[in-house]
Amino acid sequence: MPIPRQLAVIMERHREASLHSAPGDFAFSTRSGRALGQRNVGPALRSAQEKATRPDGGLTFPVLRETDERGRPLVIHGTVPSMHSFRHTVASRALLAGESIDEVAFLLGHRDANVTRAVYVREMSDARRRTMRRSRMVAEFSDVLSIEHSD
Repeated sequence: MPIPRQLAVIMERHREASLHSAPGDFAFSTRSGRALGQRNVGPALRSAQEKATRPDGGLTFPVLRETDERGRPLVIHGTVPSMHSFRHTVASRALLAGESIDEVAFLLGHRDANVTRAVYVREMSDARRRTMRRSRMVAEFSDVLSIEHSD
């Protein structure tokens, strides 16, 4: 996955400060130096989300503390960011920025671009329609929106 140079520098510093700091080592790894997998990252992400607080001290994700009548966690799918939602965001933003569907498919590890198209074409079309609708509204109502109100 291509990343900005500034992020590459930050990741390199992180790797150099870790126990596994050889040139071929991963920036983020298990204690034994192997690549992190979803089973490693998912729980770490959830733990960070449970501890995350807003500037005012409130919980960032209070839904993570909610439980049902039996005391089991009551987290509705999609209410808290997941590794999958981050992946989806990267793909969507790449496509919106003009990246080719073939390149995004390659970056996501899809076998071919048809899988990527099936998932993202509708989303891209919806985004274009929203943008066009907003542009039409601004054009039609810009005179009303720019009126200065005097008290």
